[in-house]
Amino acid sequence: MEKNEWADAVCTVCMECPHNAVLLLCSSHDKGCRPYMCGTSFRYSNCFDQYKKTKANLKCPLCRGQVKGWTIVQPARDGLNLKKRSCMQEKCSFAGTFKELRKHMKKDHPCAHPREIDPAVEMEWLRLEISEDRNDVMSAYGLESDEEIVRIRSRRNLRPRRENIFLDDIG
Repeated sequence: MEKNEWADAVCTVCMECPHNAVLLLCSSHDKGCRPYMCGTSFRYSNCFDQYKKTKANLKCPLCRGQVKGWTIVQPARDGLNLKKRSCMQEKCSFAGTFKELRKHMKKDHPCAHPREIDPAVEMEWLRLEISEDRNDVMSAYGLESDEEIVRIRSRRNLRPRRENIFLDDIG
């Protein structure tokens, strides 16, 4: 792997340089999709563990393809751990490499845990996922409106499944 494949990597969850990076292996991996996430423990950002807990059927946050697994690319992990990133604790302005961040957390935030997910942000993310899924289906069938989906369902006598939720159904 060349350095330029991960040099500008950003964690797809916290949008910071991914410390202790984990590379998701998605259905577009062969086409160059490289979603890195922070693989740190509960004391830090904990992005990868939080991502795994979201669903059983994981989708790539970059290409929306099926996630088949994950791996550690040691040269990428070592290089990304040398990059600076900010402390995840509120009102803390510290920034440093992964090693420096670990020392900082033990010294200044010994009982810290990652921030809880804001329910409003989580709902907005769900809306985005549903919207993108709907747009993918509409694009695949060359449809331009929700009414066309309803018309196709009624022609084929299809009832909406639970995961076929429209944005209006969420509130």
